[in-house]
Amino acid sequence: MGGCWLLQRRSAKVYKAYATTHQLLNVLRTIISSNEDPTYIFINIFHTTLLSHFPPDIALTSKFLILPEAKPFHVMILCHPCRSSRYVPIPNLTKLAELSALWRKHNWNLRGSIFTCTKEVIAKRYNFSNYIYPRDLRGRTLLPTVNVMIVLTPIFDMLADKTFNQNVFRPRSPHKNAWYVHGTHYLPFLFVVIAPKVKLSFETIAAPFDSATWALILVASGSMVILLTLLTTRFSNNFSNAAFSTISTIFGQTDSTGLQPSRRNRILLPVLVLLWGEVTFLLGNFHQGAVFSCMTATLSPTVPNGFYTLVDETDWDFVTMTAAVGGRDYGAIGSILQHSILPDLVTSGNKLWQKSFPKLHRRTKFLSGNKFATGYNISHGLDVLSTNGELVKVKPPLVLLDVREEVDLLVEGVAFFARDLIVLRNHGETPFISRVPWISRRNFFHPLFAHGLGRLVQSGIYGYWNKLGEGADQVSQAGEFLRGANFKLFRTMALTKVEREVAFSEANPVSWDVMKEAVSLCVMGGLMGLTCFGVELFSKISKKCGMEQQVKDEMLTRYLP
Repeated sequence: MGGCWLLQRRSAKVYKAYATTHQLLNVLRTIISSNEDPTYIFINIFHTTLLSHFPPDIALTSKFLILPEAKPFHVMILCHPCRSSRYVPIPNLTKLAELSALWRKHNWNLRGSIFTCTKEVIAKRYNFSNYIYPRDLRGRTLLPTVNVMIVLTPIFDMLADKTFNQNVFRPRSPHKNAWYVHGTHYLPFLFVVIAPKVKLSFETIAAPFDSATWALILVASGSMVILLTLLTTRFSNNFSNAAFSTISTIFGQTDSTGLQPSRRNRILLPVLVLLWGEVTFLLGNFHQGAVFSCMTATLSPTVPNGFYTLVDETDWDFVTMTAAVGGRDYGAIGSILQHSILPDLVTSGNKLWQKSFPKLHRRTKFLSGNKFATGYNISHGLDVLSTNGELVKVKPPLVLLDVREEVDLLVEGVAFFARDLIVLRNHGETPFISRVPWISRRNFFHPLFAHGLGRLVQSGIYGYWNKLGEGADQVSQAGEFLRGANFKLFRTMALTKVEREVAFSEANPVSWDVMKEAVSLCVMGGLMGLTCFGVELFSKISKKCGMEQQVKDEMLTRYLP
């Protein structure tokens, strides 16, 4: 916040110095508790020695300017990292606009004291140390002479859920924490489905049409047989011909059928043409093309659309792997989704999630350990490591619900070992999102770190570091499980981001596994045809033999005396 605060503290005696310092700190704590953070704070003070114990980690980003009563009168700037004197006189101050530049000048170089921080680059930028006791100073006599100024460093890798915000950002606390604008990781949860590949069976032939269409085709085919039989005079000779013509039409082997003109033909022929056109149009055009596509392309299993549909209409397991340390039991490892995100959504008053939360929470399984080992166990039907060393059974189809980094890792692990599983990515959104911000104590160092962090983010360096970190994590996970050529291949792909060649499913060869069901159907049809042929042949032979026997009997009867 902008503005100025003028604090007057007069003390005539030295023995009141500490009491005055305590009063000064109480005033500053009052400002902090009021959620004020002025740009400048002017302190009118008599004894400048009171500032020797001024805490640098006070929860204010304000620039402190000292107006001493002693002569010569000079405006002084409070210098946090200075060793000998905490205040620097500015004898030639003429403009108020110069205060910000002078403040940065004297509070820029933090090498005057050893500073604890987590980022090496920002440490080099502002020239401070990452360690309180460096190795080159440890155990030497120089260490007591070094001005050690310990300031709480920026914190990262903490999930900003409801509990975190309540504990870290307390409105009436004298210690104020600040959330950095830049560098926040927004981690939306994605979901993919890992399911077995569709194996071709007799159902593949029936797959192109639904039950209603097949019922219509069967009715039309039966009607064609009946009409073709009725359009002729002899039922016994033409029923088989009508059935054969209909079956030939179904398999695309159409043939002409001769009909003698009659009054009955003129009445039934339009109905026959409509039914014939329906069967040939549906089966000849759509069904054959669809079956051919099913035999030459890789089929995907049927998966419900949308996340809510997966929760309500399936009984598949939901798998998550993003872990959180802490919670009620200090040091315990649990699922961020189960212990942080879902409870926050339920307490938000959303009736939809209050209804779906128990079902999703019950079906969600938290998996820990190496992602490649997890992918291997899932692909081979083995138990997977969960919380507290517990082994759980995860069987495809399953829904992988996690952040992008974890999803990619497990998908890579499954792809290495599973040849009969397919990964179906969905672009639908989920209401789950986690935020990991940079936070720190609101002190004089907060604007400096925010400035450096903002430059790193806007230049793209910060994002590139994150990508390198993800690649290093992938290589580390793969190195714990993969060996030899597999590890070298994955390491090359992870570090160089080699794009895979797109293989279109239409280019897959037609193998025996694809054609065996169709061949089986053709063999069955051939056997049925041979059976019918044998029955007809046996019938004709029997009839012929019967006629010959009848002729012989007549001849014998004729020549009897």
